[in-house]
Amino acid sequence: MIPTEMAKAWTLDGAGWRHCELPSPGWGELVVGMRASLLLPSDIDVLRRGGVPRLRAQVGDVLDAGEDCAFHPGMRIFPAWRASCGLCEACQRGNETLCLDWSRLRVRPEGLSSHQLLPAWNVRRGSVALSMSDDPAGQVFLQPLACAIRALRRANPALPLRQAVWGGGVIGRLWGMLLEVRHPSARRVLVDCDPRQCLDACTHGFHAAETNLKDASDRLEGAPDLIVLTDSRVERVVQALDAVCAGGIVIVAAEMDGLVELDLGYFQAREKRLVSSLDAGPRDFKAAGSLLLTLSRRLAHLAPSRSSLKIGQELPPIEELVPYQVIEWNPEG
Repeated sequence: MIPTEMAKAWTLDGAGWRHCELPSPGWGELVVGMRASLLLPSDIDVLRRGGVPRLRAQVGDVLDAGEDCAFHPGMRIFPAWRASCGLCEACQRGNETLCLDWSRLRVRPEGLSSHQLLPAWNVRRGSVALSMSDDPAGQVFLQPLACAIRALRRANPALPLRQAVWGGGVIGRLWGMLLEVRHPSARRVLVDCDPRQCLDACTHGFHAAETNLKDASDRLEGAPDLIVLTDSRVERVVQALDAVCAGGIVIVAAEMDGLVELDLGYFQAREKRLVSSLDAGPRDFKAAGSLLLTLSRRLAHLAPSRSSLKIGQELPPIEELVPYQVIEWNPEG
């Protein structure tokens, strides 16, 4: 059991820091002390609107556990902020995010909190044990890595021998690492119009880097079988679908709200497929947790910025926050 004072969470909301009492964990529940949080682009959008982000990408250490729990104090975990049932039609199809139980039980308190209480449902259906020796700044990338794994699973491509990732930012480099592990015999090219983003492509799973898709196709000696696009603008999606080979796949690793105006009939006639990479389910979290054993050290270097947050300390100014910035918790305020 943890000391009483450790069962108090500090939560940051619109009014500043507030103290929140956490009850002792019940059957199957966990109290987790956060070690690191990853600011996703959607989190920064919420902060700019004056709200409190839910922070889906976090890792923490178990401080207390209820009866009949698979985790125990001293373990590090990825706490699932949502969980699916695994039994309904949507879950059986692999669409866990459409499960009616997806938003039934959530962690308490939500948002930017020093501690959280995980319901037994979330503990059993999505939380993942992690290594205590790895850098938490790399482990927080489990969530975007799981989203990428789910997209690749849904795409279910035959072994794509020619791969291109269009976008040399954090997510593009994460995809390079994932494809390197999943398809080690394939050729991969990073595409980015900014030559600076291409400088260290080889350290992130790519064999080469080019500034446009045409040169990438030349480098691959043919049209790509698979293109991962980190930009969902309609014109970029159309360019990617035009560039991929017949029967090829384009995975959009970004919000796809603007694609409602895109007529896919032309591309479907050529058996070209478009797949999104937006969320993940329990099986993807577990698969990502296994990959972290080999990738966490490399993933830690993806973060463009790391900040130490003390209890009671305000976040850095919103204009200074950047997507995929890592917030490391320092409990000594």
